[in-house]
Amino acid sequence: MARILVLAQEECLVRLLEADLQGMRHRARVLDDPRSAPLEAEYWRAELILVDLDAPIDPLGLISMLRSNRMTEGTPIVGITADESSDDVAQAWDLGINFVLTKPLNAGDLEDAVQRLLTLESGAA
Repeated sequence: MARILVLAQEECLVRLLEADLQGMRHRARVLDDPRSAPLEAEYWRAELILVDLDAPIDPLGLISMLRSNRMTEGTPIVGITADESSDDVAQAWDLGINFVLTKPLNAGDLEDAVQRLLTLESGAA
């Protein structure tokens, strides 16, 4: 069971992610305030972070903060977006995200990405 931090504000997306992650037997903590994300990720020892790249929470600034924090710089980050070809997605890759999922989310794709990144993370530890 992994600790997964979810940074999203869209209620439908939050509910879907919580249900899917719980179904995979992971613990999800949802934050809608990006200012607390780096501290929360560090304190809670998040093993994976999901970020809605379409949310009005400055996802790029958030990713930059997470990557510049020595406690979260190596934590895998999955970006979630409706438009994989947007400039924000390209910038998110440049900032160091590890994977992108497109909306509408497919539970199988989410599970594959989560398992792949958690396996890589546990292998790096």
